[in-house]
Amino acid sequence: MANKHCRKRYCRHDNCSKTFAAEASIASSERVLLHRSLDKVKDGPLAVKSITTDSGTQSAKAIRDYYELKKQTNHLKKQTATHYKCFVHKLRAFERHVRAAKSDIKSIPKKYNKDEYMRKLASCLRCRVRIELERLRKQSCNDELFLRSAKFAIENILHCFSGDHKMCKERSRVCTYRVTSSYKHLPYGEPLALQESDKKIVLGNINKTFDATGLKEVAKLFNTNACESLNASVFHYAPKT
Repeated sequence: MANKHCRKRYCRHDNCSKTFAAEASIASSERVLLHRSLDKVKDGPLAVKSITTDSGTQSAKAIRDYYELKKQTNHLKKQTATHYKCFVHKLRAFERHVRAAKSDIKSIPKKYNKDEYMRKLASCLRCRVRIELERLRKQSCNDELFLRSAKFAIENILHCFSGDHKMCKERSRVCTYRVTSSYKHLPYGEPLALQESDKKIVLGNINKTFDATGLKEVAKLFNTNACESLNASVFHYAPKT
């Protein structure tokens, strides 16, 4: 299948970089193009220290395979670039997981709309996680300290939202721990009144995204916003014929 943006007038399309084989899946085509991009960057004057991709499961494997192949062909002794996942994509996935748990949460007060309550709660949790991690990243001198502090900060969020501020002074970079009556940021301006079983469900969704592995994947809090914005601009202004 030839790409219509190929500029060669008489291109045979056998070895065209704009062409995807008809039998190839989208994932395999992305993999080939990723390897080609890494080759071009490696041959250039820039030294790449990290690669940030979205949360796709294929990216990490494709990057690992690329460096393994280079080691086997003696073109590279070790992997020189660390792979990170986009922090913004991670937060979006986290918010979706929390909102999707609405069918399992049983103790939401009946005076509130369940869908709206879970939407507000998911948004609050996402915002709190983002601010905690951003402030910890600025204060942490190395990744090990950041990962350890981030784990404690995230575990403390639900306690803080429920009105228990005993550990906020030690673990949080957001809660002042002296103010125990300000809950304007929470759904309907009230502390969480969920049962312990429901809190465990919410905490499980937090850990699903920001466990030890998840935190390590976003340790630098890099994102792909600038790249996606550039791609959108190029696609918008590029000639379509």
